[in-house]
Amino acid sequence: MHCRLATTLALCATLLAAVAATAHGAVRFDREWAIAGGAGGEIGDVALSPDGATVYVADPHFGATGRILVYDATGRLTTTYEGATGVPIERPAGLGVDAAGNLFVYESDKNDVVVIGAARTIIRTYAPTGADAFDDLATGITVDAQGLLYVADTRASRISVFNSAGAVVRQIPLGGAFVTDVAVDAAGNVYALTIFGTAGCESKLQVYDTNGARTAEWIATQAPVFGCARYGLAVDPRTGEVLVSGQSGTKPGVRRFTPAGVPVGATLTGND
Repeated sequence: MHCRLATTLALCATLLAAVAATAHGAVRFDREWAIAGGAGGEIGDVALSPDGATVYVADPHFGATGRILVYDATGRLTTTYEGATGVPIERPAGLGVDAAGNLFVYESDKNDVVVIGAARTIIRTYAPTGADAFDDLATGITVDAQGLLYVADTRASRISVFNSAGAVVRQIPLGGAFVTDVAVDAAGNVYALTIFGTAGCESKLQVYDTNGARTAEWIATQAPVFGCARYGLAVDPRTGEVLVSGQSGTKPGVRRFTPAGVPVGATLTGND
């Protein structure tokens, strides 16, 4: 799951446990812990290991090159990924984890994606050039069950898909709107969170099937949802619900939608 949450000093990483009490699942507040971000910066993406035992948090503005904070499921900081601990990454922003537990990291200073393996070494790098090169603001990434990498290429207004050899499998044009995050469901449908409007806060979801055809689209910033939603996007693998995080409005937090865009339940706001 990806959730990009802004902060100047710290944030609480909130994990919400789903309980299968209804067709779409009842949700209860589970736990939280404080995360100290880089001074004056903001926490970037969040990703989970396949077994849910490890939580990765991007801290791109810490120090000279940024870092990734690594927590166990209870919120205990176990290590960091940065130059000082032998992992040479720069300005980590987007994060994703594949089925084998490899961590994918979008490096915003380099406009590439590196893959960190079990030995905490970089085992692969995605650095396309020419017309396929990543935009300077691209930060949202995800990895599907087959190991394909999806990159939300922000100002290029497209989703770029790469295989493990680093070759472009396909590109999904989004029609001109900036795209800030991407998610993929179990069937291979692609969800793109795009922003538009004068304030850069109005957001909509665009959904594409495996052939790249748009199958659905809905506004994510309309009452009673958010006044602004531009950070995080995920698909719940158990229910198929689409989760969108928003940072302002009368009910900031995480909002759930059906795959067709119908709001589900109340906004998830954690422990107030």
